[in-house]
Amino acid sequence: MPVKKSYITVTDQFCGAGGSSQGVRNLSNKLNGGLEVKLALNHWKLAIETHSTNFPDTLHECTDISACDPRRYPSTDILVTSPECTTHSPAGGNNHKSLKKQMDLFESGAIDPATERSRATMWDVCRFAEYHKYNCIIVENVVEAKTRWPLFDAWLTAMHTLGYNHKCVYLNSMHCHPTPQSRDRMYVVLWKKGNKAPNLDITPIAFCGKCNKNIESIQTWKNTQKQYGKYKQQYVYCCPTCTSIVEPYYYASFNIIDWSNRGVRIGDKKLKYFDQTYKGSNWLPLAPNTMLRIEHGKEKYG
Repeated sequence: MPVKKSYITVTDQFCGAGGSSQGVRNLSNKLNGGLEVKLALNHWKLAIETHSTNFPDTLHECTDISACDPRRYPSTDILVTSPECTTHSPAGGNNHKSLKKQMDLFESGAIDPATERSRATMWDVCRFAEYHKYNCIIVENVVEAKTRWPLFDAWLTAMHTLGYNHKCVYLNSMHCHPTPQSRDRMYVVLWKKGNKAPNLDITPIAFCGKCNKNIESIQTWKNTQKQYGKYKQQYVYCCPTCTSIVEPYYYASFNIIDWSNRGVRIGDKKLKYFDQTYKGSNWLPLAPNTMLRIEHGKEKYG
């Protein structure tokens, strides 16, 4: 008689250095065990090398997820993934470039292939789910995947056809302590029909001045007919007692900066040649667009 496993297994489909996997590990530690990242996939070799260092007991493979066969991998209970969403869009022109890549503040040149999003697409979630029949799937993406990808509803219909219910959770990362950054994201959480729906109500701790105490704040939409979007633009957090708008506690960049590391002055950096000029020069310490952003910051805050 085969021995049944007594733990929940997870596939991290776009593993990176291990952020999602670390979340699984943290939860497992909080529960005194019971969760295991069994499989990690990524198209970037360095990401796989880094993840395998951080998670040596996990099975790793460097592969183009859009081209691989789901049958070659072991099944797990949960799939965690961060797929690309615009490659299938017929309207994937200039208006959709922001969904494909995000520039770093101090980027020194053209986008490095290592910084691109996964080659996995939203439709690859369907392919993997059809074969592996995960009990739960967590799909992380930008909010624009809902608002600007024309096939989002069709994708949801496909997942429903595969036997899943879903709920979209809109969350800013600064409310997930101790993350010291503000980044709006959408999490599509799917679970097999017939299974109990998970509790996905996020109630970050905030101080209510009117009640004069810390409270568990409630996400409140400005337009109840459109319950999707970004923090402060489409939703706020309110006190459940007096309904006042509150600001949940958050970590700032101050909390993680190593103030003893003075860094290198921009003017002391080695000059590089760029096709685009900045103030008439092609030889610059940073990319022209980065220099423009720094100049804008100096004018605004200097």
